[in-house]
Amino acid sequence: ENNVVTLLREYMRNAAVDGDGCLYSYWDAERNSVRTETLPNTQVHFGNPNDRRVQTQPYLIIERRDIAEDVREEAKNNGCADYERIVSDEEDSHLRAEKRTGDKVTRLLFLWKENGSVWAYECTKNCEVRPKWDLGLRRYPIVWLNWDYVSDCCHGQSMLTGLIPNQIFINRMWALSMLSMMTTAYPKVIYDRSK
Repeated sequence: ENNVVTLLREYMRNAAVDGDGCLYSYWDAERNSVRTETLPNTQVHFGNPNDRRVQTQPYLIIERRDIAEDVREEAKNNGCADYERIVSDEEDSHLRAEKRTGDKVTRLLFLWKENGSVWAYECTKNCEVRPKWDLGLRRYPIVWLNWDYVSDCCHGQSMLTGLIPNQIFINRMWALSMLSMMTTAYPKVIYDRSK
């Protein structure tokens, strides 16, 4: 159901192109099974950004963008009293006065270790989505891969970083070659009247 081969391909591609790959696993109560998904490295925030080891982090924050109506319904089902305060980011910033279906809200999932167990808390800017709960895990449910390590940093360097200067040089070289061909493709005719 998780289609692990596809997930691993995306995980490795993210690491090669972005510098980091991330897999996140969680319990899906609706399907009564463990779900695994890839996350972009920009959606995972480390408590200590100078350490790339996941399990030594004081906390992790997973940032997501979800449809506001769905998040509101989830908060209501979790017993949050002020679930109506969950509005889309556009409504919250007063960019738009009317509500539209499908508008998204940023939600944050906080993970931390307490008494040997991983705890979680989920919220939006204005409201709690799910109160603090024990995940029943001893380790964070995150797999993190740096393509190439960067000293004193949780983020890695992508495989493409070293290729960028080479590609810039190749592009310039081809541009100069094309310019040369354009200016010399039709040479001027020179003739000698005496001959």
